[in-house]
Amino acid sequence: MPTQQPFVSPDDIASVLQQYSEQGIDEQREEWFLPNDVAGYQATVEWLCILSTQRYFTNAIQLPFSMNGTRGVIIALSTPESTRVCKENTALLEQGSYVLDPYWLYYQVWWYAGMSLLNFAGITDPRFQGQPCGLLG
Repeated sequence: MPTQQPFVSPDDIASVLQQYSEQGIDEQREEWFLPNDVAGYQATVEWLCILSTQRYFTNAIQLPFSMNGTRGVIIALSTPESTRVCKENTALLEQGSYVLDPYWLYYQVWWYAGMSLLNFAGITDPRFQGQPCGLLG
């Protein structure tokens, strides 16, 4: 079982503050419609940290699928474990080695019966309750 890492580390925050000017952080805060106060600023920095260090917040595969005669959508979402494996694989490839453990095998799979592809507004509709199906691999 992987050890639990802090959500955003002080090093991540320092890295984001070096990468973005105050104006750049403020522009991003406005684009994300966060409040113009200390909490909005902190939330912006936190999300910039997450997006730059934790890939699993941004990867998903959505496919139309039929299960037991019912049409719907199956969604595979990256996880912290898939991110860890992806980073290990990247290091292996940079060393000229082979990847034997694909990171996408660690994606969490969800089944949404009755939902059509690109109807993501329906994900919050109580009629479309997603069912976890385990890991992709």
